[in-house]
Amino acid sequence: MVGSRWRAGLRRSGPTVAVALAVLAMLLIAGELAARALGPFPADRTWPDLEAQAKAEHAAAVAASGEREQIVFAGSSIADAAFDPAVVVAGTPQVTAYSYAQEGSAAATAADFLEAVVLPRVHPDLVVLGLTPNEVNNGGRRQRELEELQRDSRGFRVAAGTPTVADRIDTELTSRSALLAHREVLRNPYRIATKRGTTTTSPWNDPETGALLRHRDLTYEPPPPATGDRLARQDAVWGDFSVGGHQLDAVRRLARRAGEDGAAVVVVELPVFRPGFLAQIPDGQDLLDRTHRALVVLEDEGCVVRLDLRDQLQDERYWSDPVHVNGAGTEAISEAVGAWLADLAADPATC
Repeated sequence: MVGSRWRAGLRRSGPTVAVALAVLAMLLIAGELAARALGPFPADRTWPDLEAQAKAEHAAAVAASGEREQIVFAGSSIADAAFDPAVVVAGTPQVTAYSYAQEGSAAATAADFLEAVVLPRVHPDLVVLGLTPNEVNNGGRRQRELEELQRDSRGFRVAAGTPTVADRIDTELTSRSALLAHREVLRNPYRIATKRGTTTTSPWNDPETGALLRHRDLTYEPPPPATGDRLARQDAVWGDFSVGGHQLDAVRRLARRAGEDGAAVVVVELPVFRPGFLAQIPDGQDLLDRTHRALVVLEDEGCVVRLDLRDQLQDERYWSDPVHVNGAGTEAISEAVGAWLADLAADPATC
């Protein structure tokens, strides 16, 4: 008796389930058609931050167009602010250049991004890597945290050829469905209105060159004393300073990888504004000296070509803070790099 009632209920619910599934299918089809009609939209973010996402997509767009970029720049926000590719190549307008430097990138993080995303897509002749003690500190906790954040992102895993099963499924689905590919935007009516017809952009970077803009119009202000949260942030970056190791090994690896493609790696020892830097970091001169010695050794190994700009721009009119140049500093450094590269006649360095 009970079984009869259960079978009868199942027969009655059958059409209801079928109708619900049919309605769901129609809604999904309608949503897919609407997403395609409303688009294009920026892709859902798969990298840790907007700048990494935008620059990864830029490299993919260069590859898709069949073009290449002859000179690429890399490093942290210090290099991001220092290098203006348009100024560097101003004397040779036929040369293409772009900055893949990113805020927070130590040497290993920059090398990972270049190897996974940039070298196989834009095939540069020259990689220009800007370094200060910040980027070669093997003991900085913050540097390691950001490196791991990049390596743990789906964008990096896919670019590096190490996707998880979930990454593969997501990549397959988003390549076929606009509704899934742009689900982050489509969940928010405001973002639908503001992002429609756009691609991923980072508002603090120049869309043509990738260079960082946020420091351009600033004037120098001495940093406040390091106390409380500021002291903790400084300790996360500078504490347990150890030059080389993991960070410089990544530069060696990058040089070998670039050399396989016939590209050279130039390391630029970027300046800091010493009065502010030494006031902020009591043992800052030791950090600067140890970094310089390590980079000289790196050059002597034959891995890289080195340009030493450490003593440049020791006037606060070039700076927005002790490590980031403003617009005047960007112009001066970029002109110096451009003039030096124009005279560079070395064969690609190899490790």
